[in-house]
Amino acid sequence: MRWILLAGLVGVVATTAVPAASGRGNGTLAAHAELKVTSSPTSCPAGVPSDFLCADRKGSGIVRGLGQVTETYLYFVDQESPECGGAKRVVRTTARLAVPGKGEFDLVLDDHPGCFPGEALSLTRTYRVAGGTGAYAGASGNGTLSHRVAITLSGAAGTDVYDGTVAVPGLEFDLSAR
Repeated sequence: MRWILLAGLVGVVATTAVPAASGRGNGTLAAHAELKVTSSPTSCPAGVPSDFLCADRKGSGIVRGLGQVTETYLYFVDQESPECGGAKRVVRTTARLAVPGKGEFDLVLDDHPGCFPGEALSLTRTYRVAGGTGAYAGASGNGTLSHRVAITLSGAAGTDVYDGTVAVPGLEFDLSAR
C-alpha cells in the first residue's frame, strides 16, 4: 500500500537554467539545489497507520531562476514495513515548493527503495514535478532528492539536495534574478 499525502517543500540555494531548444514558450530549468532543512516529529494525519513516524520538514532560500522559495513537507517512515521484514522504510509523500507572488510547484517524492534496520538519516529517492500554480501552471520534470540529516535535540537538521529539471510551458526562467 502506498500513502500519498499533500504537504509543501524547503529552500534552495543554487540552480542553473537551460533555455528551451525551441525558444520562447517552453522554458526548462536544470537545477541543483541544496536546501537547509529542519525536521521535527509531528502527529501523523488521519488515516496514516499507527506504526508510522511522521516529521514536519521546513526551510527556505534563494534559487537562481526562481528567487525566494519556501518548502515544507511531511516525511513518513513506516517503522514496521512488511516489505522490509519489519524494518523501517521511507515512503512516498507530496511536497510543495512556493515562490511568493509567482506560484507553486507540486512534487511527488517517491518511496525510497531500501530498508533500514535503524535510523534512516541519509538516503536518495526520486521525485517528479506533478504540476504547479500561477506562473508555474503545467510544470513537469523529475530528478533525485538526497536527504542528508543528523539527529538534533528537537528532531533532525541538515540538507536536502535536489538534482533534476523542471519545464514550464510559456515561461522563460530569469537567471539574472536571485
